[in-house]
Parts: sequence; C-alpha cells; structure tokens
Amino acid sequence: MEELVALKLEENKLTGIIPPTKIETSKLEKLKVGSNRLKGEVPFFPNLKKLEVFNNSLESFDIRYSSSLPSLIEFIAYNNEIFGPLPTEWNGPNLTILDLGFNPLTGSIPQFIWDMPVLKYLYLDHSNLTGTLPSSSNSTCLEQVWLDFNSLTGSIPFNFGWNWTDLHELKLEENLLTGNITHEQCNRWKIPENLSRDSSCSNSSEERPDCIMVTDCDINCDCCDC
Repeated sequence: MEELVALKLEENKLTGIIPPTKIETSKLEKLKVGSNRLKGEVPFFPNLKKLEVFNNSLESFDIRYSSSLPSLIEFIAYNNEIFGPLPTEWNGPNLTILDLGFNPLTGSIPQFIWDMPVLKYLYLDHSNLTGTLPSSSNSTCLEQVWLDFNSLTGSIPFNFGWNWTDLHELKLEENLLTGNITHEQCNRWKIPENLSRDSSCSNSSEERPDCIMVTDCDINCDCCDC
C-alpha cells in the first residue's frame, strides 16, 4: 500500500512482529499499534512522524529512529521489554514526546536528551537508569519530566532545570538522589499571573495546570512540602 499514511491497530491481540516495509519510499506517517502482544524490533519507516507501540513485548527499535529521522514528532514506546542503554545521540529537531518508561533500560541519560530543542514531554520512569542529573540543559520547552523509580545518584545541581520555564511536572522519587531544589529553581518554573504565555513552546490559549513536584525523602524541595 504505497499511499498509506496512517495505520491504527491499537488494543487488539495481535502477535508476532511488526512487518518491515519493503518500500523505501513508504509514505507512512503514523503507526499506532499499542496494547497488543507484539515482539521483536520496531522496524524503520522512513517518513514516520508519530509512533505509538506502548504496552507490547518489543525488545528494541531500529537505530535509525534516533539517527536518521528528523521528521519524528512522537516516540511512545513505554511498557515494553526494550533493554540496554539509550542511544548515544538522537537527531530529533522536531521531537516533542519521548516516552520509554517501564522498560529495562540501563546506563545513564545522555546529554543529548537534555538539549533537544522542542522536547516537551520526557518519560523515562520505572527503568534501571543510573548516573546523575544534568548540570546544564539547552532545552527550553520541557513541561513534564518523569525520572521516578530509577537508580539515579548524586546531588541536585544548583541550576538543574534552569531553562525549563514551562515545567509543571517533575518526578524524582524512588532514586538515590540527595540535595536541594531551591526557591530560585522553583521560581524559574513558575509563570507569574500577569506574564503572557505566548511563546514558541506553548499554546497561549491553554491554562497551565498546578505544578507537581515529587521527590525523595532525601531531597529538600522548596517548591512544596512533599
């Protein structure tokens, strides 16, 4: 089906693998096969913009998703069996959602993730990730960051999330982190009521929800009393 642009088969009992395309010029832009019983690798589709393969038993994805697909906007693959470290780089100039939570991932979180230009939603929770939090980030659009239930260590950098002025959800509980989230950081994540939300990262017509900051008992968070 050379002209097919969207395929949606969610919430069935499909088994086996996702068949790879035999057409290098495949026009498929949306592939949604979440909540099935699929295994193996997520094959590469050269024009894909939105991929949803959550709630399966997939073990890996074609490395070209991170290296050769700048058109990708959403990569949602939580609750699978994707193992091993994250890619060392990701060419994601248009990626807004990266969801790899609930997978047996290992290793640290590469710096490229913190530097993605338009990434809004980052979910790497309930995995086996190690390492420390970033001391710098070029990202300015992050709104939700879920890193809970990993094995992250070290103290909270004093400028952690300094550029994330649209942040309203941060989850760090069930790690091995220590230190402080300060008033200065909290104030960076809080938009004054009289400040316009008209920016390249936000829809100015949307109301910002209440902030959610969830941390370990070993972290003193001045944003809240958790």
